[in-house]
Order: sequence, then structure tokens, then C-alpha cells
Amino acid sequence: GGRLVSNILWSFGSLRYWDDNLQHFLHTVTPVLSSPAEQSSARNACASVWALAVLDLPFPPGLLEAAVDRCLAGDPEPRAITALLIGVAASIKRPIISSRSIESLFRVAESVIDAEHLPPTLAAQLFTVQLWGHCCLPRPLYWSERLLQKTVECG
Repeated sequence: GGRLVSNILWSFGSLRYWDDNLQHFLHTVTPVLSSPAEQSSARNACASVWALAVLDLPFPPGLLEAAVDRCLAGDPEPRAITALLIGVAASIKRPIISSRSIESLFRVAESVIDAEHLPPTLAAQLFTVQLWGHCCLPRPLYWSERLLQKTVECG
């Protein structure tokens, strides 16, 4: 179900490749992506959000909400919440998400990301999210000083 679909979408997103055949695939799996039961893991839901955002595709109903809910409900993996934040920042075709939810996601990300052991590629991606959080939200959001320093060094 959800894991297989998110892995396939992640692969296409990583390659930045999409064509009409894959559009048919997305249409076929939309019920899986829209089902909260199928998006039982933050990792899978966040990977799907990221992939659709980088491919500039709209999100199926319920997918973004499932990813946000999963991340806010527990301790998501750093890569999962980073993928979600990048997907939210990168997509112009996503549903509206409240500033309060975005701020909560920033705070959860800070709590699960260890700046000292943050891989440079992930830190660079978080730098992009930080710029978006500063420039594109009604009230600028900032990482903690330690995390911000690491993202600036790598970004």
C-alpha cells in the first residue's frame, strides 16, 4: 500500500522525471494517497508530499493533512519532517496549511533534528526551508541558533 507508493513516488521525485504514463499511475494510486489508513507512517506520507512537490504535481485530498498529523503526533524521523517541510515550501499546488501548523512543524523539526550530527545535504535543505520560513510566512520563523548556524554553513 502506502509504503510501496511512496517509494515509487520518491524515486520519480529524485529523478525529477514525470510523463503521461506516470500520470496514469498517480491517478490509479490516488485512493491510496488519500486514505489516512494507508498513510499510517510519517515517513511514507512525507515522502509522497515531497515527491509531488518537486514534480510540481497537486496533492491528492487528505495527503498533506495526514503527513502533518503524523509529524505532529509523534517523533518523526528527521528526514521525514525535512521532506515534509521542503514539500510544503516548494509546492504552489498544495492545499492551504495554517501558519499555526507550519510553526508547530518547525518546532517539532527542531526537537528531532540533532544539529551536531546533521548530514550536510539535509542541513542545506533545511536552509532553504529557513529562507522560506523567513520570507513567505505572515510571521517569520527561525530555527534555533545552533540549527540555523549549521544550516547556513551547509546551505
